[in-house]
Amino acid sequence: MDQTEGRDGDVSKYASPLRNLRFSRLRSICLTILLVLGIVPTASAHNASTVAGIPHWYGLVFLVLGLAVLGGSVFFKQGQRIRPTTALSGILTGLVVVAIGAIGFTELAPETYYTAESIAFPRAWYLPVALLLGFSMMVASVIIGRFRWPTRPRYSFLGLELGLWVAYPALISSGGEYTHPLGYAIALSVPFTVAYILWKDCLGTLSLVLRNQTARWFGGGVALIVALFFMFTAGFLSFFPEQGTGIPETTTITVIPTLFPLVTWPTLEWWLPSIPFTGMLSVGVFLVVGLIAGLVGLNAAVLARIWTIEETTSLNQGAAGTATFVGSNACSCCGPLIGKFVILAMGPSAAAPVYWLFVDLKSPAGALFLTASIALLLASLLKSTDQFYDRSVCKFDESGSSVTTQAD
Repeated sequence: MDQTEGRDGDVSKYASPLRNLRFSRLRSICLTILLVLGIVPTASAHNASTVAGIPHWYGLVFLVLGLAVLGGSVFFKQGQRIRPTTALSGILTGLVVVAIGAIGFTELAPETYYTAESIAFPRAWYLPVALLLGFSMMVASVIIGRFRWPTRPRYSFLGLELGLWVAYPALISSGGEYTHPLGYAIALSVPFTVAYILWKDCLGTLSLVLRNQTARWFGGGVALIVALFFMFTAGFLSFFPEQGTGIPETTTITVIPTLFPLVTWPTLEWWLPSIPFTGMLSVGVFLVVGLIAGLVGLNAAVLARIWTIEETTSLNQGAAGTATFVGSNACSCCGPLIGKFVILAMGPSAAAPVYWLFVDLKSPAGALFLTASIALLLASLLKSTDQFYDRSVCKFDESGSSVTTQAD
């Protein structure tokens, strides 16, 4: 990320991105795990192996089919057997089918209920662990920022905010942590800081990328898929709501306080029994899901722009950018299935520690993985736009069309 400080004008130089394939794959694997464990605080609960007569393994059929479409699109594009725009359409179609399959599997798979007696470790560990992790993140942010980016204190500031996010339950543990102003300040400031970093460091590059219609629809489509996927897998939206007592028989729309993220937020909750469809939406949910989906969508738009450049200039970007995109987007769609597979493969008793460690809202592990996923997605976006700027292979005129030039 060694580009001109405060670069916010039009950018006229791009380069082949993401040349370090090993680090790209490692980052993609880590990002998958972090998104899986950080953003999904709850799961839809069901008591049987079928819902409305539909076996849960039907979702796996769509999942495998979507992965086949996605993988085939990438394979044929890399072999130059199809045009890049055709490959992008295939990838987007594959992601849609993968998301449908993953949502179907998580919605229809049998869910196990856990009680406090099944927790494998004392809950008293949560607060000191949260404090230790959060404090370590803040110290590391200051040290790394001071030596790596001394002229960009905004990176350290974001690290401090993310560290406070993790440590917050331990800092405010007197019983008022669910409504404390600090919690709201942290949850609101992180998206604004991310937006400020993007504005300062890659606004010109992103503006030029988004001038291209293909990049816009591809990035927007991926962002929408990711947002809907996490809304369903996290239980914020569901076509198969929990059954039991207290379920209203008529259409119900109400506003109630719910906890996520960090503090309670006024939440619009609805239940439409005629569809059936239930959902809940709050400012907090919008901030978290919007931030994750937005970063993934921008990464996807940058990749789409690279592929359209290849098509018009006969350049070959190679497999590194493709591997990064597939790892951070397609695999992320499959990621939340891990929890279901763990429970189905290991059984409820063996999977209980996994449940309590990552699903319990009081656990610091969920906050750690969520904040780390935000940092990794942002770093990936900054890195890719930075490489476009520093190693030019194309120049653009004012209309956004590309002209081949000599590489640096």
